[in-house]
Amino acid sequence: MNSWSRCYLQYYPLFQSAYQDLGYPNAYFNDRLIAVIDDMLLAPRPPEPVALTRPKVMYEYADPDLESRSAGQKLVMRMSVAEAARSRTGCARCAAR
Repeated sequence: MNSWSRCYLQYYPLFQSAYQDLGYPNAYFNDRLIAVIDDMLLAPRPPEPVALTRPKVMYEYADPDLESRSAGQKLVMRMSVAEAARSRTGCARCAAR
């Protein structure tokens, strides 16, 4: 078991308690974590350069398909190729445990 796994197991009761306090009394934090990881692994690699618009203060993707992605997928799409690869590897390892 690696240090991340040990840390997660040690603090899982706190994560679960906080998740219930957020309004999910009948759900498991771990299930949500796995769902988020699975979603992030589905993030596409946007074409370079990425077309952006700025309708207000924040930038948005000009492509409606990219803009409609989840916050987690948008986070992965903003990473460099190397960062995204490392993140995907780490997420896949976490989901496999």
